[in-house]
Amino acid sequence: MKPSIKVNSLKNWGIVVITLIFLSLYIGVLLGWLKPFSENALVMRLEPILFFTVGYYFANLPAQKNLVEMKDRCDYQTKKAEAAQSAREQAEKERIILEGKIWDVRKILVLALSKTKSKNMIETNFADDAEDHNANFRHSVKMAIEILNSKN
Repeated sequence: MKPSIKVNSLKNWGIVVITLIFLSLYIGVLLGWLKPFSENALVMRLEPILFFTVGYYFANLPAQKNLVEMKDRCDYQTKKAEAAQSAREQAEKERIILEGKIWDVRKILVLALSKTKSKNMIETNFADDAEDHNANFRHSVKMAIEILNSKN
């Protein structure tokens, strides 16, 4: 679960305020502005706290931001790869469907053409047979067009 932007912003400002407080105390003690706290023991106690907060602010927070950016970039690349894979699979399915349609149309047209050649070889002069033959051929072409126009 990602913390909200406001929480991160408050956290960052809190670290800045704490760092500034300890830094001002440390500088005040070193320069002698805080006379009662000028003891060496107080300086020795403030140094590790100050170094820790400054180190945290300048090392850990940028590393966390970098980590979040890298995760976001990785998520983006993953989504992009998944979309490309999905598009590739969809194109492959469409290619298979089109190959099937072309195969079916080819069978229908080859069958209609073979019937036409056999009719021409016999050379019948009957008008009814010629009309039936033309109707069958038109029906075959119509079926081929319907197959090509079909969605699946």
